Amino acid sequence: MLGVILLNIPIIIEEIDNQFNQSIKELQSFLSLPSISSTGAGINRSIYRVLTKLKELDFDAEITPTPSNPLIFGTNLSAGKNAPTLLLHTSIDVMSTEGEAWWSVPPFAAEIIEQSRFGPKLIARGAYTQKATLMALLLTLQIIQDADKSLPVNLMIVVDSEEESGSPSLLKFVQSHQKEITKVDAVYYPFFSTDRRGIARMFLGTKGVVFLRLRCHGPSKRDLHSAEVGWIRNPAHILAMALSSLVDIHGHPLIPGLLDDVQPPSPEDERLISQLAESFDPGITAHQLDASQLNIEAESMQDLLRRFLFNPTVNISGIHTGYVGESMKTILPQDAFAHVDIRLTPNEDPEKVHQIIINHFKTLNLAELLEVELGYTMKWAKSSDNTPIAKALLKSYYETGVDNVEVWPMFPSSIPLYVYTTPPIQKPFVIGGLGHGGHAHGRDEYVVVEGIRQFQKGFTHFLKEYSRIHVGSRGGSA
Repeated sequence: MLGVILLNIPIIIEEIDNQFNQSIKELQSFLSLPSISSTGAGINRSIYRVLTKLKELDFDAEITPTPSNPLIFGTNLSAGKNAPTLLLHTSIDVMSTEGEAWWSVPPFAAEIIEQSRFGPKLIARGAYTQKATLMALLLTLQIIQDADKSLPVNLMIVVDSEEESGSPSLLKFVQSHQKEITKVDAVYYPFFSTDRRGIARMFLGTKGVVFLRLRCHGPSKRDLHSAEVGWIRNPAHILAMALSSLVDIHGHPLIPGLLDDVQPPSPEDERLISQLAESFDPGITAHQLDASQLNIEAESMQDLLRRFLFNPTVNISGIHTGYVGESMKTILPQDAFAHVDIRLTPNEDPEKVHQIIINHFKTLNLAELLEVELGYTMKWAKSSDNTPIAKALLKSYYETGVDNVEVWPMFPSSIPLYVYTTPPIQKPFVIGGLGHGGHAHGRDEYVVVEGIRQFQKGFTHFLKEYSRIHVGSRGGSA
């Protein structure tokens, strides 16, 4: 077929196996570099490691400074004008490990633990989200180039280093490269998407988010004896009242206006929900989350999935006030703080939701007692399963030998892919990849070692299939 570069798949797969031990060592070395999104600690070392690797892969790549953490944009257009162009979007920043006690190994030691029901697993911050997939991807590209001396598709890459902080610089960064990025055919977000059952998932959407910091200051400039609460307002009481007004006992939002713009699932989404419902098991999902049960009321399996994927959610990430130590210390705290994140579904506007929250507290007469600071916002993004990139990723799963596959219309978390789906770029995307990991943002974040090998092989098949399917969709001839 015109425009398709036929990869020598058997040779590449063999080389992935031959070089796998060395690949794991490189992954461990990369994961041992802290790259904390919120503080910038270690970001520069990680970003320069990636830049060096991209240049080794013949990418024309450069670092772009931002007001916080730098980003990378790179291109390798060696496949030629008849080949499709794929943009790889990924990130190198990770969440802080502050307050996370009892890791099995230090979070940046990047050690392999042998005792695991899944086989050896690599434990490190960034093992699951998102550094390990980035390096595994780059190592695979190196093997492909060494084996075939060419790539089957043209590639662009955006490496974010602020994703865990809401990607505040990404939109302007993408706009500054708009001329190049508008030429891409699709966007791929690599992710270890195999669950504990061995089912490989593909995601076609991502929720938006509004992150808020709530602060309540008491009338005193210091903590007081608790007996003074009879005539001094307790900021912890005010914060508790504000937080309890957000959801009911089942976690359903109680905020007036929050659901007004919620868009119902499309016919395609309903079809995918019905397919998911045939194999979805709430008990297994709860077990995977180390929870006793799921906290959601639904009339059917389809209704459960529909509510989870297409309803906004309100979450309290943390609360801090007063004293909660072992001693008997009765105080009236000076301040009370909380972090709240609201996940948004298609058609909801983050700025409007922010204002809805402010109006809600005004209605409760809490506005003058409570500071509502906007941390960051991120818009939702949506794509279709009827695109060359979605068909290619799905086919790559089967070509790698994985038969159990699920297609999810939405990813319940937030990824800044809206920068590619809104005008003027408006490109399809897909989220996924083989390999199993877990404990995102938490203690003992991990990826299964063999899952990394599976990811590399799946990514190889994906590039081949995307080139073949895309050129075929344009009417290429054999």
